[in-house]
Amino acid sequence: MTEIIETLSYLATVLGIPAALLLFVRDRRRERTARYRQSYADVDVAYVDFMKLCLENSDLSVLREEGKMRAALGEGLSDSELRRKWALYAILISVLERAFVNFYDCPEELRDHQWDGWEVYALDYLKIPEFRRVWNAIGSNFDERFFEHIEESLSRVEHGTRSQAATTPRL
Repeated sequence: MTEIIETLSYLATVLGIPAALLLFVRDRRRERTARYRQSYADVDVAYVDFMKLCLENSDLSVLREEGKMRAALGEGLSDSELRRKWALYAILISVLERAFVNFYDCPEELRDHQWDGWEVYALDYLKIPEFRRVWNAIGSNFDERFFEHIEESLSRVEHGTRSQAATTPRL
């Protein structure tokens, strides 16, 4: 009987310690991911809030990308209209990026269901020439995975394979 108890104790130690370490590492990774997501969300909210302030105060020339803005949106707009339109498109790109990042690590069913709609929405906007030019000017400033995914989707759309464009992000 003592041998059985000793063997069980040995097994509990041999199996329990590694299992506890694995659980500890997994929990730490989840905590790190949660902190990253919260930091990302905080920065994204701050960015959108800043762009809203730029919208409200377009006459103050706070946005310092005048050359990019004029090249992307053309000469037919007043300076205030140019800044407001740029800020609106930048906010939209940020919202699309946030949708992508939020669904990137989700269970496949949720990701498939949610991201398809967002991608169709993004691709519809990217058909608008001036929005496309704004994307080309600032898209690479956003999440690298998001940028690459949208670029791949655009490439498929440009090559006439629209039915494949609304696909799940490649993970």
